[in-house]
Amino acid sequence: MPIDGVGFQGHLDTQYGFPDLQNNLQRFADLGIQVAMTEVDIRTFVTQKNNGTYTDTPADPAEAAEQVDWWARTLEACLAVEACKSYTVWGVSDAYSWIPGFFTGEGAALLYDTHNNPKPQYEALREVLREAI
Repeated sequence: MPIDGVGFQGHLDTQYGFPDLQNNLQRFADLGIQVAMTEVDIRTFVTQKNNGTYTDTPADPAEAAEQVDWWARTLEACLAVEACKSYTVWGVSDAYSWIPGFFTGEGAALLYDTHNNPKPQYEALREVLREAI
């Protein structure tokens, strides 16, 4: 049975550097395979409280800005590859994120904060979509 499509999980972390995403999506597209960005979330280190628990606030303002940029770049990569058929975010709010349970000291990975308010990355994605029209 032939492979018709490939999903690229987008569980990114600011400590590892941004992947060569668009070129990788395009490599598969060039083989005649549809591609998709799946499970996109972008985590970073978060601030630790005095009691040893963590907030959902990035520990480093530069990494917080990097998260916003990376969100935009993931969507831009998908939009730049004609065979990229979908872009799916893995979760909505930091209040319900899977990340703190698996990556101690990391989080703030989603488009909405713990109070369900949109974060700058949400607006960055909206801007990318506006520019794509």
